[in-house]
Amino acid sequence: MAAADNGHNSSTESLSRRIEELSEPVCAFEDFELIHIECLPAKGELLIRVYLDKKGGISIDDCVYMSRQLGDLMDVYLDDIGPHRLEVSSPGPGRPLKKREDFERFLGGRVKIELQNPVQDRRKMTGIIKDTDKDTVTVNVDKTDITVRFEEIKKARLAGQ
Repeated sequence: MAAADNGHNSSTESLSRRIEELSEPVCAFEDFELIHIECLPAKGELLIRVYLDKKGGISIDDCVYMSRQLGDLMDVYLDDIGPHRLEVSSPGPGRPLKKREDFERFLGGRVKIELQNPVQDRRKMTGIIKDTDKDTVTVNVDKTDITVRFEEIKKARLAGQ
């Protein structure tokens, strides 16, 4: 599945990957799941958004704590990124789904998917996650099951009810 966000240039995609590689071990050690990282230009600085989750949900205190942890790491290991602001938050109800395990975890849930290339004449779809295997996810859209290869998914997120 494509990890890069559409509309970001290669330098912000590269920075997102660097931040992910740096943050993942700390998040795992602290029992947080690293969901997604965004790097966005904002008013003369770089806005770095890190979305985390954990069993039972994430609190404001969790966000403050992990912001300090990740901010310190970035200050030491990514001192070349220039002026930036770090935001740490929960993924919220529109949580991104990036890994096969995310789709397995939310089997039966509603999902919005945007594809790289159309499948059954659809580039975008909203439906219920029916099944996953090693390479694909099956989504029921308007009473029709559509199977999509993970590598074809550009973006996916929970859609709520």
